[in-house]
Amino acid sequence: MLLSHREMHVPELDLRLDTHAVVHTRYRVHVVERRNVVSEDALLLRSFDRLGHLSRPTLTVLLEGRARIRACGQERWLSAGDMALIEAKAGVEMRQDGAPSFLSLAIEWEPGPISCARPAGFTTGRLDAAGTAALHEAAGALRARHTAPDRASAWLARIVAVLRASGSPLDLAPAPDLIEPVPDGMRRVGAALDGLLSNLRGRPTSVDLETALGLGARQVNRVVAEFNERYGFNATGWRDTRLRRQLLMGATLMTAPGAHVEGIAEAVGYGSARAFQRALADASLPSASAIASIVRGLE
Repeated sequence: MLLSHREMHVPELDLRLDTHAVVHTRYRVHVVERRNVVSEDALLLRSFDRLGHLSRPTLTVLLEGRARIRACGQERWLSAGDMALIEAKAGVEMRQDGAPSFLSLAIEWEPGPISCARPAGFTTGRLDAAGTAALHEAAGALRARHTAPDRASAWLARIVAVLRASGSPLDLAPAPDLIEPVPDGMRRVGAALDGLLSNLRGRPTSVDLETALGLGARQVNRVVAEFNERYGFNATGWRDTRLRRQLLMGATLMTAPGAHVEGIAEAVGYGSARAFQRALADASLPSASAIASIVRGLE
């Protein structure tokens, strides 16, 4: 399995959009952190086709902040300690309210090391205080860059045990069974993508990826597409991966108090505010200056 860390920080505005993940071909565990921003799928997802393993069930536990989830014709708000179990990722729409902070832990899976069961519909439950504290500790461990795969699998086994005790359909697999070998090429691609996508301010290009991987332009686009398909990331090749990252991060950052178009454009790798605005328009997203008020209206 892979450990992925993709981060977006704007220190001058105290903004953070981080996703840390344990990535396996048959499951993925995400720890999502937001600070002083609101991420609204009702706005963001209208601009791109959804990709990835959309038939997988998902279980989301909210640890800080508020979240709204729409799925299966229902809408529910979650607060810290609440969990939501949904039969498939397809059609799920979420609002992550990180004002001032948001932290969630989510699991998606196919039959295998995590669970052979498939839930029906959209149900919610609540963890007790001890369970919430245990998952908060586990989320902290998975966010740490020094966590090794064997330690991550031990934390994952603990997460599954807590959720199983709370009524989820997850199965407790021995920690070593949660690990799978990763081809060296896939590991290098994952590490290169994490590094470049965490530094959009540096305006990463295909040349940077070619240099990191020692491959030519055509090979780079192909191996990124293979990586994304293998592990269910929501993108195709390198250009699509970078563009989605720039626009989804940029639009979310524009919800922050004090955000200015010029500063956010620079933070997500555009050479000017005009280039950022043009990219938003090309993706059928609102102008940068209108995003915050539109997101407030979608609450």
